[in-house]
Formats: sequence, C-alpha cells, structure tokens
Amino acid sequence: FAEWRSMCGLMQRENAVLNERVSDLSTQVLSLSEQLAACPGTECHRAPAEGE
Repeated sequence: FAEWRSMCGLMQRENAVLNERVSDLSTQVLSLSEQLAACPGTECHRAPAEGE
C-alpha cells in the first residue's frame, strides 16, 4: 500500500505540473489569437487558412 500511495502522490504532482504547463500554453495561444485578430493586414488571416 505504501508504494501505491507514493505512486499516487507522484502522479498528482506530475498532473499539477502538467496542468500549469497547459494553462500557460492556453494563455499564450489566446494572446496569439488576439494579436492575429487585431492585425489589420490580410496576410495574418490568410496564413492559417493555407496551413489547413
């Protein structure tokens, strides 16, 4: 049981780190999309469509 408990603790710690990274990424993506939306040039809007 002790091993299992320590494993669970490790998993929870890793999950917390992953959650932090994911939230950081999502905020970066949000700011990026905002910058793209605010961009007046048509090139900014054309680039993502080409990628698809």
